Amino acid sequence: MTTAPHRPQSREGFVSGLEGVVAAQTRKSNTDGLKGELIIGGYLVDDLAPNASFEEVAYLLLRDELPSETQLSPFRKRSSAPGMIPTMCSA
Repeated sequence: MTTAPHRPQSREGFVSGLEGVVAAQTRKSNTDGLKGELIIGGYLVDDLAPNASFEEVAYLLLRDELPSETQLSPFRKRSSAPGMIPTMCSA
């Protein structure tokens, strides 16, 4: 039996985990594992979670800023229209 060509023959130099590996680059979020911080849209998740609604965070991700009340109202109306959010996400 032959070995699959895509499998390495040796484990020399193998490093467990993803330390130092960039899995994806995005301007929307950042993590600092040493500080235990997750930053979304320039805001710490620890600040967003207790203070911002789902719609406010969605607006932040789409528009790169937290919405004012006048911006949020029409956004909520549009995002609550049938078909805007898949049913598996709205339960």
